[in-house]
Amino acid sequence: MNYGRIIKDSWSLTVENPRIKWLVLIPSFFGVLIFTVEIAWQLYLYADKYDLMDITATEGYGILLGYVTDHGLWGVSIMAALLIAVFMFIVPLWVQGTLILCVRHKFISPDVKFLLRPKMLKGFEYFFPFFKFESATSIFSLLSIAFFAASLHRYFESLFEFVWPIMVGYAFVAMVVNLFLSFAPFYIVTQNISIGEAIKKSAALVFTHLGETVTIMLLMFLVNFRILLNVIVVLGVPIAVLAAFTLFSTKTAIFLSVIFGLLLVGLAAYLTAIMAVFMTAVWALSFEVLKAEHDQIIAVDEE
Repeated sequence: MNYGRIIKDSWSLTVENPRIKWLVLIPSFFGVLIFTVEIAWQLYLYADKYDLMDITATEGYGILLGYVTDHGLWGVSIMAALLIAVFMFIVPLWVQGTLILCVRHKFISPDVKFLLRPKMLKGFEYFFPFFKFESATSIFSLLSIAFFAASLHRYFESLFEFVWPIMVGYAFVAMVVNLFLSFAPFYIVTQNISIGEAIKKSAALVFTHLGETVTIMLLMFLVNFRILLNVIVVLGVPIAVLAAFTLFSTKTAIFLSVIFGLLLVGLAAYLTAIMAVFMTAVWALSFEVLKAEHDQIIAVDEE
């Protein structure tokens, strides 16, 4: 398996097809924004736990609720909650199906005219299969495990000291499970099979080509600089906003800090969109190569 060729072709597809990148940009913006708020809230709760803030979390809830009530912002708050729900649970699944379709079209049928909007419509067909897949595998989400561990440590520290080895072991199991689920979304899109069958086929493909799959995952880990960028955003935005409130409590300073934070989030979203297209391209091309080899092995065994 020529890893260098796969990465080169995937990067060429990413930079030569800006329409695919822009498809992912807006969902990436909301995704980064929501993720930043989640991390900032976790940091705020820890600051409250160790008495590093003048306002406790309970008082913060009261201030926020009072502000919404006093200014009649219940309608806006409900709309904002619905918008967040859409970009957390609906849009990512639709974009995932659409993105796989776009990448496969560019790889498999490069001479056929590419039309983005039909791919977007086709991508909706995979929303419910992906929803079922995510629901079935959500207990193996490393981010969810990390947030659960943080909450357990924050509220039940003595219990956390007892169960943390178990949680570390479970996180390792989750990593292994995610490894064997790597190609399930591509089976769902390419073969229109059930979730169980897609998981079964993905596990068989990974097991047959375990070394190649692990290598691809490690390469993606090395080139995926979104982690570093998210750290910069997560630390930079809360610090900037906090400094504006505590050191420069003027409307101008607050406004500038918000603008600065949104610019950071926008930059993170742009780079995240690039990496999303690139990583999907790498996995899609790897899937085609490994599946062809796997099918050939199966055909030989059946003869």
